[in-house]
Amino acid sequence: MSRSKDRLGRCVGFGLLAIVVLSPTQWGLETANRTHVSIADPLIWGVFGLWLLTVADRSAPRRLCVPPVMVVLFILMAALSTIRAIHPLKGAKDVFQFVEYLVAAFMLFANAPDWKQVQKLVDAFMIVATLVVLLGLVQYLSPGIADFKVRATFGNRNVFGGYLCLAGPLMAGVALYETVRWRKAWLWATVALALLVTLSGAALLALALTLALLFLFRGKGYFVAGAAALIVLFVLILPHLPRHNDVVLDESVRLYDDKNQVALRYTEWQAATVLIQEHPLLGVGIGNYQDHIGGYFGVLPRPTGTVEPDSENLYLVIASSMGLPGLACFLGILLTFGTLAARQFFTTTDPRTKGLALGLLGALCCFSICCIWNPLMVRGIGVQFALILAFTQRSSAGLSRDCSPPR
Repeated sequence: MSRSKDRLGRCVGFGLLAIVVLSPTQWGLETANRTHVSIADPLIWGVFGLWLLTVADRSAPRRLCVPPVMVVLFILMAALSTIRAIHPLKGAKDVFQFVEYLVAAFMLFANAPDWKQVQKLVDAFMIVATLVVLLGLVQYLSPGIADFKVRATFGNRNVFGGYLCLAGPLMAGVALYETVRWRKAWLWATVALALLVTLSGAALLALALTLALLFLFRGKGYFVAGAAALIVLFVLILPHLPRHNDVVLDESVRLYDDKNQVALRYTEWQAATVLIQEHPLLGVGIGNYQDHIGGYFGVLPRPTGTVEPDSENLYLVIASSMGLPGLACFLGILLTFGTLAARQFFTTTDPRTKGLALGLLGALCCFSICCIWNPLMVRGIGVQFALILAFTQRSSAGLSRDCSPPR
């Protein structure tokens, strides 16, 4: 019996590693009703099923880490909002994805059996991030690829930038407390490349602000050196890169277009606020934002053309789809885990744990800023967000074998 349990545990361990390696991509198979199934989706549910068997077979169960109350309330609000949806199946699909990301994937990684395994999974996360950034570099250096398609393994530059907002600050935080020289050099090189290849203005702004914050937390000297490096990047390097990053980045987030009209992205923000005013409690139903937003422009100026994909404001999308209570729950999720990471950073004395906590706090801050311009709870990013939350929860538990933080 013990041999069977060991094999099952090893299978779960390999499954966790496979999820980390295979999840950062938007590639998937399209099924009915334009629903895409990514590589990670069946893998997460399969590993989750095996993990449940290990939990049921455990002779001396330890306290399991379950999603905090804000996550539960967020999913409940998403499910409740479907009663307002004109396309309930779209809403049901999104609710199912939230359960997959914030319950199944979260519990798998937050309940990793020991702290050593968590550290290995974090290392795997950063190694995969390096490979993704290198692929983005190859695309960046390929003149036949349009700026919007410099996307690495994702659908476009906006989603790629959102991924970098999770991976970049995590690696920077770890690098700030790393003592092994080759690891420090590897992490900083990846962060630098991420800043150079992202063509999403929202992502670069979020990364710059977050990196400045991480430098400040590390110390005054680090802040001065880091701020100087960022100034050199923006003033001396970006304007002279092959794709003229400064111009491309400005065009991706600018308020006015070439005809001096308000960019459609910001006009849609105003339309979303009108929608929220009319449906403040439950919204129009999760997954049904695009089916309604066109009817709320009214007399607002609407330039010709279409809005760039994945360029909506996530907070307005959630409030429009799930109502203001749903938005409050999502903000509660960010605040809950941000507080956990900050508390761990300020209380621990172990350099490696301190660096990880700082990186996780940075990832949550950077994600939060980037979501102002991009709806990042999408396929390919949702799992990465869940990993950051799970690593944060597990980091707060430290060497303790249960979910509660060490006293």
